[in-house]
Amino acid sequence: TAYLDYVEGTFPTSGELELPSSLEGTVVVEEEINGTVYQITYTVTCNVVSVKPSLMSALSEITDVTLPSGMSYLSFTTADLADSIKSLSISGDNDKFKTQDGVLYTKDGKTKDVKTLLVCPKALTTEDGKLTVADSVTEIFDKAFYGSKYITELEIAGVVIVRNEAFAGAGISTIKFTDTSAASVFAGKDIFLGANVNLQISVPSALLDAYKTNVLIDYPIKFITH
Repeated sequence: TAYLDYVEGTFPTSGELELPSSLEGTVVVEEEINGTVYQITYTVTCNVVSVKPSLMSALSEITDVTLPSGMSYLSFTTADLADSIKSLSISGDNDKFKTQDGVLYTKDGKTKDVKTLLVCPKALTTEDGKLTVADSVTEIFDKAFYGSKYITELEIAGVVIVRNEAFAGAGISTIKFTDTSAASVFAGKDIFLGANVNLQISVPSALLDAYKTNVLIDYPIKFITH
């Protein structure tokens, strides 16, 4: 297996980039056969299972990144992405990850639906500045919307747990929770650190008290109802 890292001059400096799903190299070993030592060269192919944060942060002019099809481990967060990256996709049918509208999620093993929202690129844009998170999503991961620049309204259709620094430094002005069955939980640290000072959290009126109870953080959230 291989972990993909940045080497200057290896990748394009602007536009779109498809990261390789495998790497090929040679290994020279010495073997003794019948008393004679031979140098034997082997060609080795390694599948890329992860992409290092140093690579994602070095792609300063890249806008669209296609991740390796065999990626099985996430090494980077949104905070590690270069500010220029506006969309992520993944080649092939990956067992663990899935992208939707440029955002990276985990994939439910049974339903194949998106499950945990992992990485929303800082430069992701939509026509109206609104992004909707599917009701199959149950978790907003650490730093998922870190530094988001162009999403102004986020609509979350399901009941989720919000993790550490999920919206830190984000310019989002409204986060709307639409599920009426239960309140989502704000359970991480520094969830809104450096976020938009005018941020409003819109929740179903019947769940307002439950949302206030589920805020497990020391942060002055402004709730509104719909």
